[in-house]
Amino acid sequence: MEQAVPDRAWKRRARWLTAATVVTAGLVAFGVYKGTGGGSAAAGSTADGAQPVAIEPFGRSGVNRVVLTEQAAQRLGIQTAPARKELVGRRLRTVIPYSALIYGPNGEAWTYTKLASFTFVRRRVRIGDIDGDKAVTSSGLRPGAQVVTVGGEELFGSEIEFAED
Repeated sequence: MEQAVPDRAWKRRARWLTAATVVTAGLVAFGVYKGTGGGSAAAGSTADGAQPVAIEPFGRSGVNRVVLTEQAAQRLGIQTAPARKELVGRRLRTVIPYSALIYGPNGEAWTYTKLASFTFVRRRVRIGDIDGDKAVTSSGLRPGAQVVTVGGEELFGSEIEFAED
């Protein structure tokens, strides 16, 4: 008896739609930003008047650096794990947790890496294979890079929302 296997493109679209659906609601619920009329969002201030999210251009890559306050990072529950080398088949490959992947609207794979405390940048990765809860990258990351495994969708939502203003 043959078992139906979901199409990978469908899985990516489903993950993207799920992430896009929860990003705004999650950021509002965590208090990272407060929505304003017309569908746009503005950062809500913390008690000391600081903006919980700052978006800064990052080189010529077209992506931004996302800088959170400590309070915003705690509210989002940001967690990271290191990219590591593992033997896959007969080759050493860089492997990251599958939860670190974020898919863009065109199906491209991204992950956020930690640059410094509460500072993250989105990196494009090429995925060679997905094995359970591991994603085998073929390019885009070096071993040891700290990838965001929890909170990446909220970082993506923050970057895209605030970059449009």
